[in-house]
Order: sequence, then structure tokens, then C-alpha cells
Amino acid sequence: MIKISKAYLQKLDELKSGEFSRAIVDLSPKSQNQPARRMDREERLRLADETRQLAESALPEIDKQLSRNQGRRLSEVPNNLGLIVVEGPASAIIALSEIEQVKAILEDQLVVSNQGTTMKQFRKAVGTQLKVLK
Repeated sequence: MIKISKAYLQKLDELKSGEFSRAIVDLSPKSQNQPARRMDREERLRLADETRQLAESALPEIDKQLSRNQGRRLSEVPNNLGLIVVEGPASAIIALSEIEQVKAILEDQLVVSNQGTTMKQFRKAVGTQLKVLK
């Protein structure tokens, strides 16, 4: 099963020694038994809690693969969708794709609208993102 897009694999392949990439790792369950009708608040909270718990069970293996490859986890815990953010060299990101609980690996990108965004707003957004990494 393909867990990393060809475009992201190409970018990982182009990383120089010592360069890191940030990635979003999807640890959500492969199939969630969601009812066909709209869920009420309690059902949504229960589903989010179940998703988070299942994702947390994968963290020891994630951390082991990351530490073997000089990567690190940036998210302390998975969010309600079962997503975590990691960073590392290409070898660390690719190693995560071999873990059974990993559903997908996406490149973590800053998204900025080109309509009405000034360079000052862009620099502020980029600066905010860079502060999070420190």
C-alpha cells in the first residue's frame, strides 16, 4: 500500500545530508464504524477518543523508528483525527511508512492564499511557524 505520494518521495529524495522534512502522519483507524446518520455530540466525542487512543498505541513504534533515523516527534499526542507531526531526514520519514498503523504520510506545508496576502502577512505566518519548531 502506498502511504507517501510520489511528489513527496521525490522531495525526500532531493534532501541533502543533514536536511530535515516535516511530515503529518495519519494514524487514524483504517475503518471506522460510523453510522450513516449524523452523529450526536456524545457519539462524536466517543469516536474522537477511540481514534486518539488507537493512534497513541502506535507512538512507541513511531518513536523507535524516528530515533533510529535521527528524527523526532513534534506532536506530544495525536489529535482527535489521529494525526501527529514529525520531522527528520528522508530515512526517518520513509521508515514510518513501514509501520502497520500508519495510514498515510503527508508533507507538512505552509498554506498561504495568493489573494489579498501581503508580504508582511506572509512573513508573519512563516515566522510564526518557525517559532513553533524552536
